[in-house]
Amino acid sequence: MIRSLLINLDSATGRRAHMQAEFGRLGIAYERICAVDGSAADVQGRAAQSAFGPGEIGNFLSHQKVWDLIASRDDNYHAVFEDDIYLAPALAWFLSDESWIPVDADIVKIETMLMAVNVDSQVIDVAPGFGLRRLRSTHWGVAGYIISAKAARSLSARKLAPERPADHVLFGFGEKQPSGLAVYQLDPALCIQHDVIAEGLPRGSLLDSTIQPERDATAPQRRRKTALMRIASELGKLKPMMARAWHGRVVRIKIPFAGID
Repeated sequence: MIRSLLINLDSATGRRAHMQAEFGRLGIAYERICAVDGSAADVQGRAAQSAFGPGEIGNFLSHQKVWDLIASRDDNYHAVFEDDIYLAPALAWFLSDESWIPVDADIVKIETMLMAVNVDSQVIDVAPGFGLRRLRSTHWGVAGYIISAKAARSLSARKLAPERPADHVLFGFGEKQPSGLAVYQLDPALCIQHDVIAEGLPRGSLLDSTIQPERDATAPQRRRKTALMRIASELGKLKPMMARAWHGRVVRIKIPFAGID
């Protein structure tokens, strides 16, 4: 069985109730990990010297806290979730056993942002209607992933500073992604963030992103830096990606969400 960890602020009781209901309807046990609060004085201090806001930094430090915890345990894998997501029914099956995970997989991304991504054309069938592909390009979002103890120990040992968002570190190819991490994408995905489903709709849900307004209000020079980082992320692996595509080993697809019953 793969243990589930939920990142959740002490103050986010509404989101906690939402995730309790999500896990409850699937019969999945989970352990709540107290998120790092972006309003804390030390986080605010870091943000004053950073290209990113306190919410983004708090999010990074929350995931880093989880990596450190996983690194200290004996389990082969843990599933990590944020608290603004919807879960597909099939998640329970995937967390009941770890034998479906390839031996070389450091991280399996089980979330989708419904963006076009590059993945291996070769598919590993892991369950009826589900396949695994090596992820070969950036796929934003860090709200749902399975991480190996080996990868967590590598991340923990690096003592990474919050100089970029957590998803840039795990899934931002070409952008100082920790070397040696083999990332797989589950297709279709087992979780999706509320903001992805509600894109374009009026805000007002307790699951609305608390970081996005912060990003929108970021000073222009900070937005430019973020944009440059994202461009560098894509260009960093453009040549090898094109080579793989030329030989038919990579395809560009949108990962769907497996859905809710």
